[in-house]
Amino acid sequence: MSSALASLGPGVVFARDFRIVRALAEGGMGAVYVAEQLSSGKLRALKVLNPDLVADPYSREQFTLEARIGGQIGSGHVVEVIAAGVDEETEIPYLAMELLEGEDLADLLHRRGRLPTHEALEIFEQLGDALAAAHRAGVIHRDLKPRNIFVARSKLRGMPFVVKVLDFGISKVITHNATSVTVTRQLGSPLFMAPEQARSGAKLRRSTDVWPMGLLAYLLLTGRHYWRSVENEGVSLNALLMEIAVHPIDPPGLRVMEQGLDPGLLPAGFDEWFLRCVERDPERRFADAGEASEALRSVLRKRHASMMESEPTVVRVLPGMATSGAFPIAPSGPRARIETPVSQPVAAPWSATQGPSTAAAIGPPPSGSSTAVVAGSSKRRWPVVALGGLSLLVVAATVLALRRGDPPSVAATDTVALHFVGLPEGARLLVGAQAFAGAEAMVPRSQAPSTVRVEAPGYRPMAFTLVPDHEQRVVLPSMVADPSAADAAAEAVPGQPAPVEVVVVQQTVDAGVATDEGATDDPEPAAPAAHLVRRATGRLTVGADPPRCEVSVDGRVVGRSPVFNRVVSAGEHRVRCRRPDGRVMQRVVRVPGGRETEVIFPAE
Repeated sequence: MSSALASLGPGVVFARDFRIVRALAEGGMGAVYVAEQLSSGKLRALKVLNPDLVADPYSREQFTLEARIGGQIGSGHVVEVIAAGVDEETEIPYLAMELLEGEDLADLLHRRGRLPTHEALEIFEQLGDALAAAHRAGVIHRDLKPRNIFVARSKLRGMPFVVKVLDFGISKVITHNATSVTVTRQLGSPLFMAPEQARSGAKLRRSTDVWPMGLLAYLLLTGRHYWRSVENEGVSLNALLMEIAVHPIDPPGLRVMEQGLDPGLLPAGFDEWFLRCVERDPERRFADAGEASEALRSVLRKRHASMMESEPTVVRVLPGMATSGAFPIAPSGPRARIETPVSQPVAAPWSATQGPSTAAAIGPPPSGSSTAVVAGSSKRRWPVVALGGLSLLVVAATVLALRRGDPPSVAATDTVALHFVGLPEGARLLVGAQAFAGAEAMVPRSQAPSTVRVEAPGYRPMAFTLVPDHEQRVVLPSMVADPSAADAAAEAVPGQPAPVEVVVVQQTVDAGVATDEGATDDPEPAAPAAHLVRRATGRLTVGADPPRCEVSVDGRVVGRSPVFNRVVSAGEHRVRCRRPDGRVMQRVVRVPGGRETEVIFPAE
């Protein structure tokens, strides 16, 4: 450690705003400390560049690149950079980032071994979301590995962890009109590095990050590395590179059997998905992380199709689609759109205390009896109770009832469980006219839509509708922070809801805009300044009804709706939504610093 870094002991104030608490980690590029930010009183992760590299322009650029890229991606799965600058006294660049509680994936797997399948898939799902956001922003990570995937403790009730992708310091940014960048240095970890990364002058593209996605998925599902050479004592780098670049790549199903593992760890269709991820020709892989993630979801949909009858549906409420306003919502008004992707059957299993499943809700049978559930329609399951010699009578009565068109006269479940994920502390749920204080609501089963309202101190209320006809896991978007709401709640009249503010776009249509996919007729935004400047930022969430419109902010395409928590500078921004038919809606919206603003493009 250099003398400059050695002097950063506990109690030392760095860059006038950070009091060192303790050292956290040290590497070739520099060191990371836990530090108290004096201006906010919060603990941060303070990353400082190795003083020996300060004079190296390339190292300095790679160090500061992480701050720019974090804001450019604007994803909750990328570590937030709070501040960046240069210490006046030592001239050492630094980054102040959010301090995460948890451990990286390498330590997690070392400590626990193979993870439960649902947990492994949830980690991969969040990893895919992070990389898809990066690729939409034109960023290639280039060094995906377990050490750069951090499983952090979530601050939201009902969501045990959140995945953060670390170390964008060696990533590459693709310019607006380009599709690839050229390798100038061999960077990355060989175990997860795509073959083209080892060739100087080779073109890197978004599919470069797809290669390690396949290897990471195999590692998460099996707890073992895919490459054979890694299993030998004293791994030979040459042997590993031969496997990566030359030897045939066998299907994962074969490797699982070679490793003595249960073939059932891998879903049907995983072999084809994996082999496309690790195609040596980048052009034959999935084009980007979004395409690869969606393809794996399709594999999981097929695997769990037969299980959907008994597992709770995962309902993901999109931020831009939740209806807002006074409660209750008028039945004649527009209903909130709810996306119910059976592509996410990876929810953690619910314990007995979290609410009964369809079968368990019937209750224990009397002593001496037995209970069975007969598989049938997804809408109805008739429990058949056998009571010794009365079983034939029960069956006969059931047959007669069905012939008459009447349901069997056997007690059926009349309530369903709704499990809400992502509730802030102190949140209160209202489902219809019933209020609930926890993250679970047991409500009467119904085919009619029910209004759900979520209230929490310090946040604007949100409301949407769903049909409580079966058990569901409802994943909520981030609520919009509103510090004044906590004060207003204290003064509110009991029974009267707090107001909700949402930007709803008027139907201003620019019929003359119809450009090629991903292109825009707006000028390129200015390149980032050579030195990072602190400025206020806010977050922008864009939704549309129907979804999947192409969203651009200030002329730059940022993805397809819904776009979550896009980090933008405070001030006015032009938001545009181009629908698949070529028509465009747009609005200029003001984003306050430190706040999240929602823009909703309604149906025409």
